[in-house]
Amino acid sequence: MALFAARLGRGAFSTRCNRMWLGKDLKHHKHFAQHLQLEQDDDGGWRVSWKKKFLTTLAPLEPIMQSLTGKVFILATGPSVKKENLSLLTDSPTIGCNGAVSLLHDIGLSASEYVITDRDFFLNRMDLVRVAVESGARCFFSLNGIALLCERAPDLLKTGKIYLLETVNRYYGLAQAPPEQIQHFQPNWALLPNTSSRHNLRIGWSHDISKGIFSGCTVAYIAAQVAYSLGHREFNFLGLDLGGQGRAYDEGDSIQPTTLDKDYHPMILPSFELLKLSAKKENYEIYNLSENSRLPRDILPYRTLKDSLTK
Repeated sequence: MALFAARLGRGAFSTRCNRMWLGKDLKHHKHFAQHLQLEQDDDGGWRVSWKKKFLTTLAPLEPIMQSLTGKVFILATGPSVKKENLSLLTDSPTIGCNGAVSLLHDIGLSASEYVITDRDFFLNRMDLVRVAVESGARCFFSLNGIALLCERAPDLLKTGKIYLLETVNRYYGLAQAPPEQIQHFQPNWALLPNTSSRHNLRIGWSHDISKGIFSGCTVAYIAAQVAYSLGHREFNFLGLDLGGQGRAYDEGDSIQPTTLDKDYHPMILPSFELLKLSAKKENYEIYNLSENSRLPRDILPYRTLKDSLTK
């Protein structure tokens, strides 16, 4: 666990374990184990190689931390977002989640940041990933996303503002650690009380994305952690319906299955409950702009887009 401790304690070290005999503790490498090599620089940037060929260096996260202030709009892709006048977001900091890039591109806008972490999205909608990167927005991608860019669109890695997001206890080159060894290790995480299993360890809130994020089984939750780390202290969620009715950008043959119904009670709901506790403790504001969201209003209070823009 020495490497694990070094990763969490300092946030950077010069080399990573490149041992890829995959057991259950390295199963998060299964999609890229043979070809992706990452090496972290002393400043936290990532040297990216694919099939032993160097491609580029991704910028470190730490220099952009706490660089912004004020309110931010987090654009998810539930069907309710189709009813909103998204052109009103022209002058507002906005973080787009997965296919939100399509919703904004269609009206001639781009988000200031995009968070795209779903492997299926990189597999099936690389066209929208390209639009996000080429918009000039800062893009926060998962390990699987970086691997698929290496394989399918390496030019984007070389030209875009791309940052790597690692999931807590799913770090590159590191075996997963038992919960009892890490649950109290990182002061920048908030975890559920009495965490005692790997499953429960997945439910958390990260105040510092350079130390890892918690998925919450929905990319909007990851985007909120990005927003916090960038310095925002008012989060306004658009399209956060969580009802399993499909996505606002899906059409025809592009419709992909969703796991919202399966993940809602064990993962999504307790994750947002933890976000509520964090917001109350640290005195920042969270709002849901989806009138008919599955999330209870005592967790995410409802208000309109107009109110969020004017208050």
